[in-house]
Amino acid sequence: MNEYINTWLENFERQSMIRRALIISGNIIDLGFNRYNKLMPINRIIEESLKEQGFEQVVFYSRLNGISGVSFQEWEGLNRLGMQAEVGEAYDFDDDSEGNEVISGCIPIQPQDFFATVEQVMTKTQKKAAFIVDWSNYLFGQINALSETERAWLQQIATGLRDAEQTTTAEAMGQPQSLLVFLCSGNTALPPSVYLNNPLFAEITIPLPNISEREAAILARQTQWKVSDNLSVGSQSLADFVTLTDTLTLRDIDNLVRLSRQQQTLINIHNLVSLYRYGKRQSPWEKLNYQRLKDAQITLQRRVKGQELAIGAVNKILIRAYTGLSGLQHSVKARTPKGALFLLDRQA
Repeated sequence: MNEYINTWLENFERQSMIRRALIISGNIIDLGFNRYNKLMPINRIIEESLKEQGFEQVVFYSRLNGISGVSFQEWEGLNRLGMQAEVGEAYDFDDDSEGNEVISGCIPIQPQDFFATVEQVMTKTQKKAAFIVDWSNYLFGQINALSETERAWLQQIATGLRDAEQTTTAEAMGQPQSLLVFLCSGNTALPPSVYLNNPLFAEITIPLPNISEREAAILARQTQWKVSDNLSVGSQSLADFVTLTDTLTLRDIDNLVRLSRQQQTLINIHNLVSLYRYGKRQSPWEKLNYQRLKDAQITLQRRVKGQELAIGAVNKILIRAYTGLSGLQHSVKARTPKGALFLLDRQA
């Protein structure tokens, strides 16, 4: 396995093997790199990672779309599993008969029924299933004004985690156990009373991509960029591009690729990022032409009286900016002004 690029993925894989519930918040709608450094949506990274670690089912649930990620037969098996465990029955999940295809958002179900199944599986079996509540920030209303129904959901969650079956053998301690994951876009919207000071929970925040992630994302699209700069490994242009994309997500970087492909001619990376962030902008310096420069001193003399030294200084700056003698004005990396003028209004 390659070294992790993501700053959060290693922590997620560690916590998912020791906790019973995780709250994952922050930049969850972005792309990211999986454990093999392949770009994927973050929800798919989480699903793949859990399966790689040995979770037998990874079940997604959202209030709008219902259950996805498992077949109807598998979900029905999980739904009956707790009741069957009470009478010592077994359920075979290896049936490959018709109807066992993985579905996507085809099983509508109410939250109380979903959490009831989670509670059954956690408290009455040692099933290695991961339940992921997608968009959980839309599940609950105002934290200080929860409805009775929402309070009942919280009690189902708390009971299922507290009373979950505990493994006792050394071998089982190294294996996955049933897990409940809350995916929250932005900040978590779960009531703090559920998870604060609770050793069953761990919080994981997915930050904006760091320098290494942005560089890897740019290089992953290396053949797709339509820019005038050399973006090869170790190039100065690549280093500049990584810096320019600070605060952007990896989806933003994909958008930059699309934007570069839509230009009629090659565009440099600085103008590309500026176009993406701010739209098309024209610098007033670009309006400076030879004729205007030729008449600049005369124009200034008509408008400013008794300031010949100041007029001469301004005119020199305009000439340097136009001809390139300052060495800065044609560089889009310039962070300093074309000139510095200190103007005083002299009173009579």
